[in-house]
Amino acid sequence: MRIKPMIAALAVLSLAACSERAEDQRERAGNAIAEDVGSAADNLAESADRFTDRLNDHLENMQDRVIDGAAARVERRVGNELDRAADEAGAALTRAGDALRDRDANDAAARDRAAERDREREGQ
Repeated sequence: MRIKPMIAALAVLSLAACSERAEDQRERAGNAIAEDVGSAADNLAESADRFTDRLNDHLENMQDRVIDGAAARVERRVGNELDRAADEAGAALTRAGDALRDRDANDAAARDRAAERDREREGQ
């Protein structure tokens, strides 16, 4: 009967040793998991930083394209308005020149008529 208590004692000692090893393994596993989680969090933060940097670059490029496009449209519109204004100014100058020419022609015709009347009066 002495063997049974010895077996029981050895079983308790084995279980205690296994329990200690299990605790050590659990602690190592916990440390490894914590290290993996920390590493994953660092990787996630780095990925998020790279993503936001790329997103900012894309947004800046889009902003540049929008501004360049708007500037080109404004430039075309101003150019068109300047051309139209120049055309209108040229037309106004042409009309003024035509009016001056017509006035001078009318004045010359009026002078000719007056001179004719004066000659007729002298001849009477």
